[in-house]
Amino acid sequence: MRTCVILSAILALTCGLGYTQEKKQAQPAKTEQKAEEKSQDNNGDKFSPLAVSTDLFSVSMPTFTKKVDFKGRGEVMEIVFEIVNVDETPREIYVFVLATYETPRWKYNSFGTKKMIADKTAIDLFVPVPGPNSNFEFDVNGAKTVMKYAKDFKLGVDPVTKKAYTLKDKIVIRTDHLSLYRKNYKFFNNAAVLVYDDEGKVLYRQLYLIDKTRKR
Repeated sequence: MRTCVILSAILALTCGLGYTQEKKQAQPAKTEQKAEEKSQDNNGDKFSPLAVSTDLFSVSMPTFTKKVDFKGRGEVMEIVFEIVNVDETPREIYVFVLATYETPRWKYNSFGTKKMIADKTAIDLFVPVPGPNSNFEFDVNGAKTVMKYAKDFKLGVDPVTKKAYTLKDKIVIRTDHLSLYRKNYKFFNNAAVLVYDDEGKVLYRQLYLIDKTRKR
């Protein structure tokens, strides 16, 4: 009888520990779901900060080349990459390439001496191709804010044909982004590639941190 009581107590304790552990493991998943729902409530899928990829085509890693503007106005970031169709279905796409200079804005400790976390990122230089800049400016809480999404996706056309890109086999995208000489001169340290379908859905979105550039 004493043995049965001891076994029952051990079994109850084991079940209790198992339930506690399972409950702790499930908690992060619930928290993630709430965060995702909150993100969608605030921004919607259209403005998700995450990268977007597709099975319809592949995008090569861009090359970043720094050149001097031939008019002497400043320096140019040349960005080149390929978009390759993965099947034989021709499709129309709209493409934007964004070049930016960005700096983190830090939160400091109570003494104002030690950086703690990056509060937000300030975009000090923004050159989209094609433009205009206003196509990427949104009103957020009464303030004009640059976001790496286009208001009018149909502006992302082929500069030669002035129409949407027709992706059959592959296309090469080559863009130039000018940083004008000025006081407190800055050159680009970030880039982004956006590709939309003919209905305005983001098919591809990738952000790049530029730490090194080729020179020409």
